[in-house]
Amino acid sequence: EQLLTFDLMLTGDRAAYQAQQLEFYDGVVERIRALPGVRAAAGAFTLPIGGDDFGASAFPEGRPFPPPNEARRIGFQIVWDRWFETLGMHILEGRDFGPGDVLASAGVVIINRTLAELEWPGTSPVGRRLKYAREEDAPWLTVVGVVSDVRHMGPGEPPRPEIYLPYRQMTQAMMAVAVRTTGDPLAMVPAVRAAVAEVDPSQPISGVGTMSGHLQKAYGRARFLARLTLLFGLVTALLTVVGVYGVTSFAVAERTREFGVRAALGASPVRLGREVLGTSLVPV
Repeated sequence: EQLLTFDLMLTGDRAAYQAQQLEFYDGVVERIRALPGVRAAAGAFTLPIGGDDFGASAFPEGRPFPPPNEARRIGFQIVWDRWFETLGMHILEGRDFGPGDVLASAGVVIINRTLAELEWPGTSPVGRRLKYAREEDAPWLTVVGVVSDVRHMGPGEPPRPEIYLPYRQMTQAMMAVAVRTTGDPLAMVPAVRAAVAEVDPSQPISGVGTMSGHLQKAYGRARFLARLTLLFGLVTALLTVVGVYGVTSFAVAERTREFGVRAALGASPVRLGREVLGTSLVPV
């Protein structure tokens, strides 16, 4: 609730890795967070739940590399600091990313609860190291925090193991931004556009919407299938009712003369009605 979302796709000189990207992103997030009505703001490579899928592998330090086809597949995210706070996720252990997590400092990573329980069950993963690539020169990253799970692949899929990298150590020209507001999130769009234009008027924002709308799209397939199943169920129920009624009506009509004779011999209407109901309950 109360989450504005939009996309940034850097072009031209701004897309050059890495100083130009950092300068732009730092300026944008600083201005957006200072806007009246904004509680928090941050960005990530992709929005969670029904978003794009970027994967890697997890290789904890001190263990032999498994064969390529047996390596654990994990989700891969790049996030700004305060991303978890903005979305309402929780740091379960350790810390969030901060301004000190830059390219020149030691590589750090935050993992989700699922990955922590898979790789380091019953013990704290904070301070442990892992790689997300098997190459010899791939950097070792120190786990500095554990965050709560999200169902990144959609509401019908269980949480997958995921890692989060700080954007100051691995920027991208494309980022999805979320802004938590105190009121209607769409009312903040003009102010957000102006804040981005202050940093660089040549860089537009796109895909403006809300997290609620994003979730509606993610739930769309499940809701369509649920409604389709419900429709088939209603049609089946209707055909069943019509069929049972037709069979019962035919059976009663076939016994009309019998009922007439029995009534003439003293059978009460209540008794005849009870018999019809009893035999009708079998097909029902």
